[in-house]
Amino acid sequence: MAEFDDFPDEIRELDRMLREAAAPDAAGVARARARVRQGMTSPAPRAGWLSGAIAALGSRRLVPATAVAFGLIAAVFIAGNLVRTPTVPAPASSGSPTPQPTGSPVPISCDTAPVTPFRALVAQFDLSSGNGTGTLLYDQATQRVVSRFDAATDGQPRFVDGGAFTYIAPTGLVRQGTGPGSKPATLVAGQILSYAWSPGGKDLAYVLGISGSQTVELWLQRQGSAPVSLGPIGTAQGRETGLDDQRLIEYSSDGAYFAVVDTSVVPAAPVPGRSAGLFQVRTNTGQLIYERTPAERVPSQGAIPSDSQVVWRPGTHGLFFGNFSGVNLLDADSREVKPYHPGLRWYQPVISPDGCRIAYTTRDGDAMAPTTVIEDLQTGSTVTVPGHRSTLAFPAPGLLWLAEEQPQFSAFSGASQYEPTGVVTSRSLAGDEKALPFQYRDTNSTGFETHHDIGS
Repeated sequence: MAEFDDFPDEIRELDRMLREAAAPDAAGVARARARVRQGMTSPAPRAGWLSGAIAALGSRRLVPATAVAFGLIAAVFIAGNLVRTPTVPAPASSGSPTPQPTGSPVPISCDTAPVTPFRALVAQFDLSSGNGTGTLLYDQATQRVVSRFDAATDGQPRFVDGGAFTYIAPTGLVRQGTGPGSKPATLVAGQILSYAWSPGGKDLAYVLGISGSQTVELWLQRQGSAPVSLGPIGTAQGRETGLDDQRLIEYSSDGAYFAVVDTSVVPAAPVPGRSAGLFQVRTNTGQLIYERTPAERVPSQGAIPSDSQVVWRPGTHGLFFGNFSGVNLLDADSREVKPYHPGLRWYQPVISPDGCRIAYTTRDGDAMAPTTVIEDLQTGSTVTVPGHRSTLAFPAPGLLWLAEEQPQFSAFSGASQYEPTGVVTSRSLAGDEKALPFQYRDTNSTGFETHHDIGS
């Protein structure tokens, strides 16, 4: 029969086995085949349809070899999720061709693996011995600080490659080698507001303040090419000092896209009556493919930035971001935005390098007491970390760095609010913790970025 000719080979084989295994019972075969077709065409198919189809035959009619074959087919269909889903119409054309990213994400694998050695750059720190502030290089293999640099304490340090990193200084973007005797050198002169390297240090994207004006421009330097201005992206209008504030450029894990976020910038085409805030996504060639309209101010909550607290999910082109409506997820390929955690206000989201877990901080009450939550992105299950800690980094799939916080009285506000004590701990997924050999001092209350970077 041709009833399943339009389905995959496995379905036609299942139909053949059904008929051979229970040929004398035509009614049973019909019922089983009906269950197969129902399960394969349902908009929300479930794994149970296959076992129901088999049960409809009556197990007494299955010889052992046939039963084994059914078991194998069931495993293939359930594990592979070989289901037919309704065709989704393509988005309507905007009149211009859709840019194609020059990269593809690496599939996510959440198998448990040992922690591989890594190095981390940490800014705004005090050594345990009290040797002042700066930027340090921490080596996980030896679990010690291997180098200390006089780089700016709020310089957004990032690795270029295994032998050098960059940071923002008053003179511009400075490159610093990690080896003994390395001297800093200015890489890009000017007022750098934010920047990022693509994976492997091939391309450099940065926001540059134009001297003598409040205009800010986005620049891109691709490997082997001169820097190119992508044009003005807005004007700097100062900064609100809320925890939502963020100034950040970040590439997807494969370098196909980068996001530009700055809650202090009024976009080049502002919307009257709406708050400042820039949020763009571009391809690695610099082409703008997505831009959020600044969100309205919410009277009951004050001036909330349009979109911030962003993080890419490794192995995908999905970008998480938060705003007053909750946490959302943007698919950069389709430009589709879906609610992820409606109503959730998260801060400092960090994601594991394998893309399997995300950790974030929530704040409660006038004192803004922090709570850290670890979420499994595969299952949706969550674990709340005991105590009042905020997230710093997810340097390895099995390790989370946390900053301890305690309430401290503020003479300015006349009330107590939670602030970092300086103690930094490394926590395994099993809950084991130990203190790291440096202290973190977040002296910048804007909280627009956690100042660290992870490299190999």
